[in-house]
Amino acid sequence: MHENIVTYLRSPSRVLSLIGLWFLMAVAWSCGSQLDEDGSPAATPVLRTYESGTVTAMIEVSAGHITVADQLELAVEVIAGEQQRVVFPNVEDKLGEFLVADTRVTDPKLLDGGRVARRRTYLLEPFLPGEYEIPELTISFSDEGAEEDSQQNIKTDPIGIEVRSLLPDSEEEPDIKEAAGPVEMPGLDAWVYWLVGAAVLLLAAGGYFLWRRRRAKAQVEEAAPPPHEVAYRELDALLAENLINRGLEKLFYVRLSNILRHYIENRFGLRAPESTTEEFLITLRGSEALERRQKDLLQRFLEHCDLVKFAKLKPSVDEIDGAVSTCREFIKETEPSPRIIPETVVARQ
Repeated sequence: MHENIVTYLRSPSRVLSLIGLWFLMAVAWSCGSQLDEDGSPAATPVLRTYESGTVTAMIEVSAGHITVADQLELAVEVIAGEQQRVVFPNVEDKLGEFLVADTRVTDPKLLDGGRVARRRTYLLEPFLPGEYEIPELTISFSDEGAEEDSQQNIKTDPIGIEVRSLLPDSEEEPDIKEAAGPVEMPGLDAWVYWLVGAAVLLLAAGGYFLWRRRRAKAQVEEAAPPPHEVAYRELDALLAENLINRGLEKLFYVRLSNILRHYIENRFGLRAPESTTEEFLITLRGSEALERRQKDLLQRFLEHCDLVKFAKLKPSVDEIDGAVSTCREFIKETEPSPRIIPETVVARQ
């Protein structure tokens, strides 16, 4: 058999025929790999870029068409200067006709030339088949310390998305069967009533136990020191550890930002420790607990801490001292005022 193959390959025309057959098979496989399971062309990502001055915004959609069972990824990335503030679009439960299933915030990335890349990704889900549209998005930015009216905007273009059904085009509407009639309940024996009564007693005992536990927890919380005193003690303890002189700048900033985050949660009830900086700033914008100047101060502090923690920024001595002063100043400004007890006037006999 080996000799027959060698004899066959001695003919140049036969070798060229084999090469041509292999080429056709490769082309057919390449075309097939760019088709979806239903034979339609595979969806390709959609990428659009917008620029305004030194700021660049990129919108990336994972596919131009999906099925009702798929999720669509919408990524918004903004590249701006380190000293520029960026406000992403306010996206909550819905975006156009899409349901927002999840929002992921990527840690900021320090680029060359002192620029920072910030990225946020939204997972979108459709409701029904049809033509959908990702609406116009507004990205705002301004220089640090600039007035509010100097804020600039980048507006994106709407992006059309086709959402396809899972049913083949040739399949007709499925028949809806009539609902079955009511089912009669069988008679209950006496032991069922005893069982229900025991379950009610157990639920009542469990509710009483939970009430006592919550009451004891509330009493412990009332006896705890106020949040600003706890924050001052933690800040003094952090400085006493001398982490900066030991070369542990990143750990120092992690501990410093956590002190302020826990203080904000205990003082105002805002979920700061579990949230990323971007998520917390979104919550902060809708809160009336702080003044605008205090919000701006907190935003600059947290973004500076993130650059040290995630973007490997090497802070100077002045920047470290400024971060500590900002933390202490914020706590001092927002600690509750002491309660004034009126004097008791005793009438003379």
